[in-house]
Amino acid sequence: FFSQQPNPQTCSHQFKLWQDLILSYCKFHRLFKIELNSNTSTLELFNNASISRKLVYFFQKKLELSTSNSTSSNHLIIYFYPITYWSNLIYDYIVSNGLTNSIMTLYELTSDEVIVELRGLDEYVLRKALGLLVKQGKAKIFKGTIDGIGGESDGVKFF
Repeated sequence: FFSQQPNPQTCSHQFKLWQDLILSYCKFHRLFKIELNSNTSTLELFNNASISRKLVYFFQKKLELSTSNSTSSNHLIIYFYPITYWSNLIYDYIVSNGLTNSIMTLYELTSDEVIVELRGLDEYVLRKALGLLVKQGKAKIFKGTIDGIGGESDGVKFF
């Protein structure tokens, strides 16, 4: 499981098993991003100390290419739910709580008081979900700044 298999069919199955394991692990631990570097094999996910085995770095890099679209070659964005799930979750909350035509900041959307499942959601994943709502005509994103820096102060108006 920790060594790349030479047989292409077996290797393909092995990649699928790793993808499933990574998604399950990240969903359980609510990890949305994994840094990939030569020290990644020390992470619990890629290291089985009981049998002294680690996933080798070049195998991690191959796995990265088949697991997700990353914004950087140094980390892996994990989608344990599709973007449509997150966008539907947000919009359903907005509609069911009568918040259409209101503006919320990205921070408010991921704070403890709003949607429990969104708590701690990675900003990249949140922006992808909101981007989908924008394309559907259900939201508009406004750039906000605090001391000239955007980010969590950006606002979203829902329609």
